[in-house]
Amino acid sequence: MQRFKPASFKSANFKSKLNTISAVSLLSIVFFNASVSYAQNSAQPNSQNNVQTNAQNQSQNHATQSAQTHDELKIEEFKKIYAQYQQGVQSGRVAGMFSIAQKAYDLGCELFGSESLDCAILGVNFANIADNRNETPLNVIKKVLPTYKREYGENSLQVGQLYALAANKTRIGQSKTFKQNQRKALKIAEYLETEQPVYAELLRVKVSESYLFRGNKKSRHIVDAVERLESILPANDFSLIEPNFLLGKYYLSYNKPERSTE
Repeated sequence: MQRFKPASFKSANFKSKLNTISAVSLLSIVFFNASVSYAQNSAQPNSQNNVQTNAQNQSQNHATQSAQTHDELKIEEFKKIYAQYQQGVQSGRVAGMFSIAQKAYDLGCELFGSESLDCAILGVNFANIADNRNETPLNVIKKVLPTYKREYGENSLQVGQLYALAANKTRIGQSKTFKQNQRKALKIAEYLETEQPVYAELLRVKVSESYLFRGNKKSRHIVDAVERLESILPANDFSLIEPNFLLGKYYLSYNKPERSTE
């Protein structure tokens, strides 16, 4: 079983903790107040026009209040669902969270907008949980990828990690799709190599994870990537936690348990 972690990425300050941009750290719940366009009618002196205008205003006010009530209910529903999602992640109980993550994704996109970054981040978290025995995670990643490219850039770590996740979520037997996503992730790692070497190695670790998941011997590249990270970062840097976890998993997979505890 893969180790689940909500979408989060390394900040520019390599000595600080990862700058989590996942849905777990959405800055705020945006409260949506529906607006109703009011017709601009010229005031008429007779009572019939005044009665008609008052009736229109009352109808419009009712529509506004109904829309606001609907949005408030949606917001409360999202907050409850998302709280369940957070509790599951924090407790490590992600196996049965598929429906919760999906509902958080669907409601979040409805509230924040289907092309918003918040919607995309919720999608990434859902794809992380989704079973790779079907096309669900790949379809979600494909849907949110344009938003990530728009927000972070074509050759960003965030986009590279999406490609690595797509490789990880590709079903056994779909070697063409698997290799395509890996190549795209590794190409971004190469692009980041000179100016952002830590990002490059973090991305290579994620690519190696997809090999490890398949039992492919190419997962040995994780050893080199972690060594390079350790040569750049302080020993206690937060960014080394997941790479070292995956490195231990690699050693256990290839019958080297003594190395996994180093």
